[in-house]
Amino acid sequence: MKTLPSSLLIEKNRLATPNAWLLLLDITLPDNATTFNLARNNEDVTWSGKTYYKFPFELDWPDENTKGEIPTAQLHVSNITRALLPYLRQYNGGIGSTVTLHLVNSGYLSANTADLDLTFQVVGASDDASWVTWKLGAKNPLKSPYPAYRYMAGVCRWVHLYAHEECGYSGPLPGCAGHIGDCRMHGNSHRFGGEPGLDTGGLRIV
Repeated sequence: MKTLPSSLLIEKNRLATPNAWLLLLDITLPDNATTFNLARNNEDVTWSGKTYYKFPFELDWPDENTKGEIPTAQLHVSNITRALLPYLRQYNGGIGSTVTLHLVNSGYLSANTADLDLTFQVVGASDDASWVTWKLGAKNPLKSPYPAYRYMAGVCRWVHLYAHEECGYSGPLPGCAGHIGDCRMHGNSHRFGGEPGLDTGGLRIV
């Protein structure tokens, strides 16, 4: 359960306030590199170290149903300026993009805390002269790797995260091939991400 600062709890429970509740969007396209930060507001919003640019969009919340269907929401983003169209054409309408919604209060932006955070995946897309419409649903669990990591005897699973938190190396050497010998050369074998105890001659389920 999300824990809010006391200032936001008081603001949330007020019957009247001069502050506004703002919807902010983080949109990450399927390349996982192109992002848009949008605010449903009449001016740009700075929150959590990012600038969210004023841009018209509307969100239709999902209806409840008793048919066992996965609920979906509809996000309508203004298409008047055609700003998103080049990206939509490149990425199949944006299907597979990740959309994170934040509900924040204009009077407490420095708190960097949202009253609500929701993350969706774009599962359908259409557009016309006025709106780009995205159908938002939950991420498909069948597309997530399981188990989360491959367990190999002689290869470190942190090799692509060299010097990051999982690897933990902070010395001067510029890189690592990911083998136990390299890890020993770095003086970091206690953080080796492989499984030397596994039998390299066959397959073992762990």
